[in-house]
Amino acid sequence: MNPQEISNNIQRYLALRKHHDPIFNKVISNLEQWKMEQMAYCYSPLMDTPSHEKLLNYYFEEIFCGIDLSELREAKSTVKFIEKFFTGTDMLLAALEFNALTGEINQSLTEHIFEEKKHKEVNIENYTEACQQGSVIKNLELQISLFETFAEDLNTTVSNRFVQTSIKVARLPAKLSGCGKLYKLVEDGFSILKEVDDPEHIASTLINHERLIISRLASNTQPAYVPAKPIPAP
Repeated sequence: MNPQEISNNIQRYLALRKHHDPIFNKVISNLEQWKMEQMAYCYSPLMDTPSHEKLLNYYFEEIFCGIDLSELREAKSTVKFIEKFFTGTDMLLAALEFNALTGEINQSLTEHIFEEKKHKEVNIENYTEACQQGSVIKNLELQISLFETFAEDLNTTVSNRFVQTSIKVARLPAKLSGCGKLYKLVEDGFSILKEVDDPEHIASTLINHERLIISRLASNTQPAYVPAKPIPAP
């Protein structure tokens, strides 16, 4: 795991406009809320069991629009903590890059819709147009690839006793390093994943469906957001 990559991805997140521009933060919240509504519609057929519903709600509320890493301003202590407790896995590095890229994509879309085109609200037409400008589609595809990297060997990771022990042991060091919120996010996510029979199967379903949405946005095929098929048995 490259310490410089960890630091760079955290700094990319902290450099986002929403952290320094309160007005822009309110505007980007409109975009994020709109995206959440579309995805909640898409994934409603997947919420067929309590464990799936809990996992998807966690994904929407904590991951989909970006993880709040605003506490991670002490770069050295953060990197040391991550290196010590997440050694040997690319999962967290993929998650940090995914998070930075998510913020950059939403920032670009917000600037195009509300500042360049001066629209008053988000709709599927201006959102699709915004996705097709610049390198947004390419970045959306990269975002899904990072999600895929994160999901690799997810079943093994969740059942790994060494990982379980590391998470428990990391609680106090996380607080001392200023990573308390990040730790809570990992701990909660791990607990939810343990309740799911096949986390990789669900992740694969999400990845495939979001690739379908990106393809429809790129080709201007409407409706871009279509309901996902129920999760088949593994």
